[in-house]
Amino acid sequence: MRLRLRDLVANTSSGPSASLSLDRYRYLAKQYDSTAGYAERIRMAAIDALGLRADESVLDVASGSGLSLSQLARTVGASGRVVGIDHCPHMSALAAGLVARNQLHQVRLINEPIETVQLAEPFDAALFCYTHDVLQSPAALANVMRFAKPGARVSLAGLRLLPWAWGAPINLWNLYRTSCYLTTFAGLREPWRPMLRYCPNLTLMRTFWLGSYYVATGVVAQAR
Repeated sequence: MRLRLRDLVANTSSGPSASLSLDRYRYLAKQYDSTAGYAERIRMAAIDALGLRADESVLDVASGSGLSLSQLARTVGASGRVVGIDHCPHMSALAAGLVARNQLHQVRLINEPIETVQLAEPFDAALFCYTHDVLQSPAALANVMRFAKPGARVSLAGLRLLPWAWGAPINLWNLYRTSCYLTTFAGLREPWRPMLRYCPNLTLMRTFWLGSYYVATGVVAQAR
């Protein structure tokens, strides 16, 4: 990837940057799907953890190029509803092509910032797959979670840092390798922690790659 050193330096900021993310994904969109194969098993585990049923509505937060949309659509069926939100027009264009090719009529795509997007209806479940910047943005998380039905299920998946005492080599490699996909390293020790405000029972369900990737699941509290 381009400018890895600059990415690493920029990511030492205390929070995510929407403008930097847009700049990076404008470039990454050209080859994103070809670089995401390693994450497929984790993605499928996160989708399975939602326990989706036919006719339900599911939100794919930061849906990117649409890699999760086909499986989500199959799971909720023709009468279900899938909403994919992403702020990058280049990634959303890829998702729109996938939706058209596969005739995913139950999928709606929204190309808007997560911090300000408005949804027509509340959702039964939400997938946060490789959405570290969203999880670390209080404004983005608060906005999207206000559309959750009480009792809605959430599933999170992504990178986490291991304890440095023994995980330093793995951490350094992962930070280097993924530096262009997120804009802050803040919160990577427990990326799911901000979601606890909305899902107090959120639990780490499964880990991958020596514990450096995770899937966490929970249920939205009745009162937020």
